[in-house]
Amino acid sequence: MRTNYILQDNFNHSRISGHRTLRSAVLAKLRHAAGLRRRSPGSYVWYAITDAYGVPHNSELILETEMEIQNRR
Repeated sequence: MRTNYILQDNFNHSRISGHRTLRSAVLAKLRHAAGLRRRSPGSYVWYAITDAYGVPHNSELILETEMEIQNRR
């Protein structure tokens, strides 16, 4: 499986997960953040969504996708 989008912890530079679509990467980010809030209140992670080579994707497109997902809930 080829991953086009990688969700990573930008502070620790560690890979969280790989995804084929931007939407699934953003969904994983939201789920990971919700789980982190449940397990460790007050903790936070600086997320980044990059391509396979570590180049960050357009933050406006990521934000737009996140807003679309949250509006559908």
